[in-house]
Amino acid sequence: MAKIYLVNYSGKTVYLNTMSVNKIFLPKVVIGVPTADSKAYCKEKFFQNLSNFSYPNKKIVVVSNDCQNPFQEAAFLSDIFEVHLKKVPQSSKRSTTFMSESGDVEFTTINPETNQLNERIARSHNYLSQKSILEKSPLLHLESDIIAPTNCIEELVIASKPIIGGLYQINFADGR
Repeated sequence: MAKIYLVNYSGKTVYLNTMSVNKIFLPKVVIGVPTADSKAYCKEKFFQNLSNFSYPNKKIVVVSNDCQNPFQEAAFLSDIFEVHLKKVPQSSKRSTTFMSESGDVEFTTINPETNQLNERIARSHNYLSQKSILEKSPLLHLESDIIAPTNCIEELVIASKPIIGGLYQINFADGR
């Protein structure tokens, strides 16, 4: 687990265990996950890992750009995160949204208006960016086939930078 240090007004450094810190002291972080049915090969491992993230003040927003069965996907996420995701009534036919009672877990499907993959992906990414802006919270954008350390948010909060990017290595079976 990462250590979070806060410096108070007297200049004294205090160590805080993130599990005992009240959410008021830590910025809320939106974890945005764009996904698609094509990522089914790693879905369970990814979301199980995400459910173990140690940072206490987070909102998980999963957005799919090609979900064939949103109710089945919402049930899967409900089991993983141990919450009840309820369909949110809305007037738009462009998306279907499910939300936990606490509001800490959200699953949205963006109904494809086009078969162009790049346009559907862009709509998913834009949705996550807009969600972060509406929440007035930093966005941790995680692709759904990247298994991140469960303390990565603490490490990013400690870094206290306006923008942090990460690079990941892709290893193909043919050695490229």
